[in-house]
Amino acid sequence: MTHDTTHPAHEGHSHTVLISAWIFFGVVFFGLLAFKVFYSGGGLEDMTSGEIPVYGKVPPTTFIDTSGEEFSTTDLEGKVWALSLIFTHCAASCPRMTSQFARFQEMVTDPNIHLVSISVDPARDTPERMKEYADLAGADLSRWHFLTGDLNTVVDLAENHLKIGSGQANEDLSSHPSDASPEAQLEETMDEFMADEWEAIDTPPKMGGDVQTGDYQILHSDRFVLIDQQGRIRGYYAGLEDEGLENLKRDALRLASE
Repeated sequence: MTHDTTHPAHEGHSHTVLISAWIFFGVVFFGLLAFKVFYSGGGLEDMTSGEIPVYGKVPPTTFIDTSGEEFSTTDLEGKVWALSLIFTHCAASCPRMTSQFARFQEMVTDPNIHLVSISVDPARDTPERMKEYADLAGADLSRWHFLTGDLNTVVDLAENHLKIGSGQANEDLSSHPSDASPEAQLEETMDEFMADEWEAIDTPPKMGGDVQTGDYQILHSDRFVLIDQQGRIRGYYAGLEDEGLENLKRDALRLASE
């Protein structure tokens, strides 16, 4: 006759150890999850569903497009759109940002995804000048809108709603020689930032007017802003970086598919 030599106390001890182990690992798992959630500033819903956050909303705002007609942000209802702040005399970040938008236009061909470039220097950036700049960028004006308008409107939108910088400050006269023509400035900056991406420009467009030097310097963000079909702000992206452009493409396509 065979006898069971397992002691009941040993069984109880093993069972208790197993339960304790599960409790320990459960506490560690949920502790790490909670740390991840709160440290990142997100919520549990965002962590599990991967939803793109909402940062605010763009109010109905009216500008002037390259044809001289009024263009409102409400005209983009039902569209996903990416926004940038630029100005045509810019010799720093704007040519690169415009180059990146030109790439985005080629990368994303969905007609429901638009691009919007708003001038932060509307005193000089007339609709005619914006049109020439758009042509230089190879913009499809059915999807890529170059807008100008009232400076106060631009600043209000940028600072109070988009929450990105837009302002003016005194500038060093030596940084923009008075004998530099708009054509020379534009050709030089485009060649520097876009030579690898655009075809060479044999004859730069005649921009017209004099470059106003010594008056002010426009300070603006180099971020791209992603806005959804309801005019809600859904993301900010590094406009000068390829990674930022790829992230913008990813999120724009995702929003357009919803």
